[in-house]
Amino acid sequence: DEAGHAHGWLSDGYFDQLARTDQALKLVLDHLPADSHVLLQADHGGHDRTHGTPAPEDMTIPWMVAGPGIRPGYTLPGPVSLLDTAPTLARLLGLTPHPQWEGRCVEAAFL
Repeated sequence: DEAGHAHGWLSDGYFDQLARTDQALKLVLDHLPADSHVLLQADHGGHDRTHGTPAPEDMTIPWMVAGPGIRPGYTLPGPVSLLDTAPTLARLLGLTPHPQWEGRCVEAAFL
C-alpha cells in the first residue's frame, strides 16, 4: 500500500517492493510444514497513487490458496470476493461458517 501511494501502482518502485515482499514470503513458506495451507490476498488494488474508487484497478486483487486438497496451478473461473475468505478458511479448518456470513466458500479451489 505504501509503495502504491509513494511510487504509483504498477510503477517500477511498486514492483521493487513486490520483489522484496516475494522474498519475505518465500522465507515464511520455506519454514512451514509441507502439509500447511496458505491463503494470500490483498485488501485492495489501486491506480496512479490512489485507490478507493469502483475502478477495476482498485477492486481487483490477488487471491491465492494452496495446500493439501487445493487444486495446484488452477485459475479460478470467476471472481472471488474478500467476503469469501472467511468461509474458505473455515472449510480448511473444518469449521462451520456462521450463517450470517455473506461470503461463500470458494469450492472451485478444492480438489
